[in-house]
Amino acid sequence: MEPSFRKIDLNKVIQEEPLEILISEDIEPSGIVDLRHLFTYDYESYAKKSQGLGQTATPASSSLEAMPVSAIAPILPVPPIVGNEPPRESVLWKIFGVFCLLAISAFAGAYYNGWIEFSRPAELQSDPIPIALHKEPEIIPEPQIQSEETKTITLSISEEPIPLKTSLEEPKFSNLIDSEATLTKTVDEIFQEGLLFEQEKRYTEALQKYQDVLRIDPSYSKAYYRMGYVYHITGDRSNASLRYQQAIETDPNLFQAYNNLGILYLEDNNLSSAHHHFSQAITLQPNSAEAYNNFANTLKKMGNYDEAIHSYQKALQLRSDLYDATWNLALIYFHQQQYQQSRDILLPLLSQNEVSFSAEIYNLLGKISNQEEKLEEANSHYEKALAIQPGFLDAMNNLGITFTKQERYPEAIQKYQQILEQDPQYDKAYNNLGIVYAKQNQWAQAISNYQKAIQLNPNYADAYYNYGVALEEQSQFKEAHQQYVACLKRDKKHYRACNNIGQLYIRWDIEPERALKWIEKSLEIQPNFPEAHLNHGWILSKLKQYKESGEAFERYLKLSPDKNNEFVKQALEKIKQYQIQKNHQEALKNYLKILQNRNAKSASPEKPNDSPPKDSKKIR
Repeated sequence: MEPSFRKIDLNKVIQEEPLEILISEDIEPSGIVDLRHLFTYDYESYAKKSQGLGQTATPASSSLEAMPVSAIAPILPVPPIVGNEPPRESVLWKIFGVFCLLAISAFAGAYYNGWIEFSRPAELQSDPIPIALHKEPEIIPEPQIQSEETKTITLSISEEPIPLKTSLEEPKFSNLIDSEATLTKTVDEIFQEGLLFEQEKRYTEALQKYQDVLRIDPSYSKAYYRMGYVYHITGDRSNASLRYQQAIETDPNLFQAYNNLGILYLEDNNLSSAHHHFSQAITLQPNSAEAYNNFANTLKKMGNYDEAIHSYQKALQLRSDLYDATWNLALIYFHQQQYQQSRDILLPLLSQNEVSFSAEIYNLLGKISNQEEKLEEANSHYEKALAIQPGFLDAMNNLGITFTKQERYPEAIQKYQQILEQDPQYDKAYNNLGIVYAKQNQWAQAISNYQKAIQLNPNYADAYYNYGVALEEQSQFKEAHQQYVACLKRDKKHYRACNNIGQLYIRWDIEPERALKWIEKSLEIQPNFPEAHLNHGWILSKLKQYKESGEAFERYLKLSPDKNNEFVKQALEKIKQYQIQKNHQEALKNYLKILQNRNAKSASPEKPNDSPPKDSKKIR
């Protein structure tokens, strides 16, 4: 019987394994490889040997088992014999089969580890295998706007309502530039397959493809960049940073790698490195709105607000629908207390159908109205935010704040309890619930809620501050001082804590210079803090610096015109009287001093002088 052979379709092999293989010269026109001359045996001689061992040789099918492509190149030396096929259960046949399997496994392992590579024959290199090209659209993720960090109200020594604490929230940047808008003809098919896996979120397979690309071409910068991007979005920050750096080393002009590496540094609060990489990205690609937006976020975090505003505006000039930049620009105006500018930016966003964060916009509009003491308008904005997103805890929390300012304490308590039912770990609700009880002089309940807030968030500076206020109201001054210090350890720019430490020294009536230092530090952080100007006036009057004391009281009255400040006005009048008396005393001293000098001069002998005296005025 003519042995049957299995033929291998070369085209199919190349399609399934995108690597080039070493093939025999015996290629049929149809692209089929004939392997018969590679594997033939002398079945007759083998049969005689088998009969000598008492075995019966029976013809059998001689079709070869399917072999992997990687086993084609190394041809095993086999004695050329012709005859009948030995039985498969033959010991020698089994030994041969085991030997082949071991050889195949060893060769496959060597290829997988990169110890050997295939190359196309020279006569075929001029006709490369065609690559199916496609144009990948630029991937720009929709802005994933996080809820802005809720600003909590804080109590001070003054019993007047205190505005919401403002602090810059974490920047909303345009996430990662994912730009492979065009694939040139030189892009390898393996890299293209990696991009397809990445779009399908099959990240492990995508990484494997990019590794295959780098195994073939270690200088392929885009493969490093894509690997960095995959590691970045999957949370492997160390590998993401490493791959971005490798991408920059192999291609210093790859601006996407600079941008995304800058984001990693910004997230780690390494602002100088973030600033450098975003600047480099802008230099390489001046028309990248995303890079300008991220650069502005860095500037804002560094406190360079004017430059940040300029960069946000530049980003919006390049791309008017970059809503991240619009949102961030509104935020920075809000934190600079330029409320009308912030409102003017936010309102047009509500008419944009593409905007997916309308609830956040209404929440920020509510905070603007709250700062302007338009409490009913603020409530309306918060309720609109909750109508769009019923579980929006920040809006619920801010609604509770306006209820507190309106002295609608039962409604505020109910709102905070609703928040804690949905999220028992929401520390701001405990802090603000403590404020509601403090407003009603229920200090035990207030302290209990402050302690819970601190337990959930040991770095919650406002909770330490409010805890100190409650202790001070209970005349536990030493313990209050400890809480204010703990607050400043978490937030060095907490101007209210600085003011209250200074006020404690005023209460103790000791070391007025130290009290003055803390009050002035509070004013250095926040020059428009009325309570600090009030305390500044008192401590200066105690130090008998009446002129400076009067100026401090006048600044307080200017910043707080609507408060009942009769006692401050009376104090200011007394200080003016002291100042007048002091001026009279100084004038009298100067007069007596001049008189003494004149008398001394007239009593001393003078030399004859024909010239008129320099001072001809007489003392009367």
